Amino acid sequence: MKEEVNELDQIVEDAAQDLREAIDNYARVFARRTGRTEKFLTIDQLEEMMLQLDGETRKIYLSMVSDSLNSIDEKELIASKKESSKGRG
Repeated sequence: MKEEVNELDQIVEDAAQDLREAIDNYARVFARRTGRTEKFLTIDQLEEMMLQLDGETRKIYLSMVSDSLNSIDEKELIASKKESSKGRG
């Protein structure tokens, strides 16, 4: 069980790192593209950047949830369920 917690902690930490990188990248591009009036972002470009960040964060969250579910030791859950069912039967 402790191994599963450590694996989950790592999954969450990896997702947090990926989110930080995506946000930092967005902030860097935004600052670069809004720092000079001759290269200022258009509304379409800003919307594109926002959609890209949204897509990246959705992908990170989906991966985190998927990896978390895949880390569950089903054998342990099934064995526990069988034990609790025996007591009721």
